[in-house]
Amino acid sequence: MSVIAKKAEGIGFMYAVSTLLCGILIGVGIKAAIFTSIVGVIGVLLCGYHFVKYLLSPYEIIRAGNDGMLYLPKDVVLDPRDIVDVSYDRASGRGFQYKWGEIIIITRIESFRFNYVSDCEDVSKELTRIMYESKK
Repeated sequence: MSVIAKKAEGIGFMYAVSTLLCGILIGVGIKAAIFTSIVGVIGVLLCGYHFVKYLLSPYEIIRAGNDGMLYLPKDVVLDPRDIVDVSYDRASGRGFQYKWGEIIIITRIESFRFNYVSDCEDVSKELTRIMYESKK
């Protein structure tokens, strides 16, 4: 079994540091200004939510089996012939695009979205290649 998509590693550190810095803002805001505390609380909620979401996502997101099937999280087995489209959305911020992002797999029955995928563009190309090879 080979791993096609895995979780990006640096994002968790970024969310952890962001949550910590927003927590510090809460402490500073209590002594200085209430507005700073409010911004800190909102930051802790947003960054903390994404940090927990990141921690709960599996490390190996998409695996290809020797039988030609794709194995997704939550014990989903996907036949590549059922895939209709594969797309990706790279994460960006302040005009800079990161190498990690989101993979979207659309099948005849349902669609799957996976966040925090490392090298999402390469993963999308590999899944598209697998999809077309299976349809030959």
